[in-house]
Amino acid sequence: MDIKLIDDGVVFSNGDFQLTENHLDTVAQRLYIRLRTTKFKWFWDLEYGVDWFNKVFGKGKNKLQIDLILKEELRKEKWLDRVISFDSNIDNQTRVYSCNFLAKIKGFTNPIQYYVITNQNGFIITTENNKAITTPSF
Repeated sequence: MDIKLIDDGVVFSNGDFQLTENHLDTVAQRLYIRLRTTKFKWFWDLEYGVDWFNKVFGKGKNKLQIDLILKEELRKEKWLDRVISFDSNIDNQTRVYSCNFLAKIKGFTNPIQYYVITNQNGFIITTENNKAITTPSF
């Protein structure tokens, strides 16, 4: 379990930290934090996160390279055993990158489907039951 976070910070209940409800919520939150964190911005680990502004956003970015960047970042999550499948799309009109991936989570038999949608204005990650991990805001 982890401390439950929302865009505005830590979730409190009766003056105490609220924890994530279960292991799957913890993993989803960790993936959200990892993918949403911009590389070079977290002073404790400048290599943590995705280099969104230099390697992902902008004209002429190669979808295969973006996919590799995200897959590499996913592999760094200790509770994610492996990515079973990965599919993505770039909409050049709206400049939206989206991907979905099926992941095997350590300690669970059934894999979990995750959906990611991002552009320069925000980031959303949801699970297969359409439960949003958070709403967009940078």
